[in-house]
Amino acid sequence: MKDLGITKGEWEFKPIKESNGWTDVRLKGKDHSIATCYMGRSNKDLEELNANAILIADAGTTANKCGLLPSEVLKQRDDVLDKLKDMSKYIRRELTIVHEAPEKEVKLILDGSEELIQSIEKPTQQ
Repeated sequence: MKDLGITKGEWEFKPIKESNGWTDVRLKGKDHSIATCYMGRSNKDLEELNANAILIADAGTTANKCGLLPSEVLKQRDDVLDKLKDMSKYIRRELTIVHEAPEKEVKLILDGSEELIQSIEKPTQQ
């Protein structure tokens, strides 16, 4: 796993109910500030402030666990998705054209991979 040069450990954020316009993302169990998020003081700003801090904490923890930046994880996911699509097309073609398998059997074999493809693509199509 490559060293990303970021603060090691599990990052956490505890949502705040009232704001003075800022909050911190910290190392879990330690009093070590990693990032500070600033926003206005309205309820909408507070919701966005919490969401931003949660994203920062999650991205840092995930990067520490897998050794990849979020953009690298996304690229990896896209590459795996493309390969899965290619494999599904190939298997469908082989089963229907070469082996003349009935569509019912082809569907049974490929259902899992096609559902997985749809579940992965769904969040990116919003």
